[in-house]
Amino acid sequence: MVTAAFTGSFDPAHDGHRYVVDQAQVLGFDVIVVVANNTAKTYESSLASRLERAIEFFGVKCVASDADNIGNVIKELGCKVIVRGLRDEKDFRYEQIITDYNRRVNGLETFYIPTPPSLQNISSSSIKGITACSINRTGSVGPR
Repeated sequence: MVTAAFTGSFDPAHDGHRYVVDQAQVLGFDVIVVVANNTAKTYESSLASRLERAIEFFGVKCVASDADNIGNVIKELGCKVIVRGLRDEKDFRYEQIITDYNRRVNGLETFYIPTPPSLQNISSSSIKGITACSINRTGSVGPR
């Protein structure tokens, strides 16, 4: 069985992420979720908190990393492949750059898992935006 890493910040983890892990397992990968810090992002939860939630949410081995080159961490875990979810063409263009880097610098291949239409509009950013609002008694959306 090939061990694959699924990396992300998972702030928060959501059903689109779970779909990628589940599909990777269906395809025969042994999946390790790597909860990472991205210096370009601001997080609502600490790395430790996100790791704790990922362990509960995914039900697979999860590790945390704040390394600059996540590829080194992935190789140290014994992974040969990275699995990534794709929602649309924008994701694909972004992931192509990372795939090329990981292939050239880290010797890692990437396996893309397209998400179904029902999950294509889900992102951690959109979830954070929705949870920043609440539904009042009239059914309209407003700030908490």
